[in-house]
Amino acid sequence: AAGKQLVMIKEKALKHSLSLEARISPVLDDLLIMADERRLKQVMFNLLSNAAKFTPDHGRITVEATREGEELIISVADTGIGTEPKDQRKIFNEFYQTSSGLKDKTPGTGLGLPLSKSFIEMHGGKIWVESEGKGKGSRFIFSLPIREANQEMELSALESRMPRGKKVARDL
Repeated sequence: AAGKQLVMIKEKALKHSLSLEARISPVLDDLLIMADERRLKQVMFNLLSNAAKFTPDHGRITVEATREGEELIISVADTGIGTEPKDQRKIFNEFYQTSSGLKDKTPGTGLGLPLSKSFIEMHGGKIWVESEGKGKGSRFIFSLPIREANQEMELSALESRMPRGKKVARDL
């Protein structure tokens, strides 16, 4: 999902001379996660759009994906304006806006991060931000549980017991 979302913000990145980098761990090559692809793409788009929006010209945006234990960890880091400690929990609340100080930037709706948080939590994951504060950039990280093949068989068994016409969402 990260690759297509990087392409979507490439024009904005080129316009502002932003460097884009993706570091995808080779241990993920054969990994299968059960996720709603559309929602996951929306999360990536939200995080990448914010990174591009709040990173000054000639900055850097880095996407990393790796496995830690039984979790997929994806992060979007930037060299942008950073996130003040007092805002780090609040930015995941609906309609919360930080005072970015970027006068030429269009303000957002305050819904991208709360929606991303909701989507990630629907999948049993977590999302958080790390930043040393103003001017230090931000790193948004989310985790998703990795489902093993035997869990896929359990879902098939569950689906066979569901009322006619109802299905387990396999792309979760």
